[in-house]
Amino acid sequence: MSKPITFLEAYEEAQSVLPYQNVNDQAEFAKLLNRAAKRLIARAPMPNLICRKTLTIEADAVNDVAIRLDSNLYENLISLKKENSVYDIIPVSSLYLDGKTGGASFVDEGIDSTVGFYHYYSAPSDNSIVVGDEMDCLVKKCYTSVSLDTDLLPFDSVGAIKQAMIAVFYEDQGDATDAANYWQLAVNEATYDAREYRGSSYPIFSFRDPLFDSVTKNVY
Repeated sequence: MSKPITFLEAYEEAQSVLPYQNVNDQAEFAKLLNRAAKRLIARAPMPNLICRKTLTIEADAVNDVAIRLDSNLYENLISLKKENSVYDIIPVSSLYLDGKTGGASFVDEGIDSTVGFYHYYSAPSDNSIVVGDEMDCLVKKCYTSVSLDTDLLPFDSVGAIKQAMIAVFYEDQGDATDAANYWQLAVNEATYDAREYRGSSYPIFSFRDPLFDSVTKNVY
């Protein structure tokens, strides 16, 4: 992904092809664009919303030993490590439904607004992580709505967001078939942009046991 596009660039390139009665109105265009963008970043890889951040294990009235992720700034915690140890993240439901204990894993406790508005990830119960420890974390930033000409979008081309806007338009008209087609085009475009952004990668080799078709393993 190269230079992010601005709101003005998106407006100038996309507004003329949108099947929308108020496309010439920038305020109405911004409403549709922001709705589409929020949906698209949930469906497609968005590498320029991913960043590395150092977070400290804290304790407060909600969780004794946990990472607090500001939900106004970040959508979720993707991965975390301390020195050379990488820790898994499991949902809190796994403690009750899947029989997992969270002994060596962080547990996604969800969002709590008791103290601020934070997404909590409680530390492993094996006591390998304590209050004050610093964790090297990979987080996904929240989408910031755009409206001004110079506001930046998390896309380097108009293609993906334009298709997403058309998809939302057709959803509003109750046309599920056309909406689904345009969502697929939008996701494909965003995925292609993300792949170009990441550049070269390690080859992936797959092998399959023909006697057990349900098993497919990848070797990196």
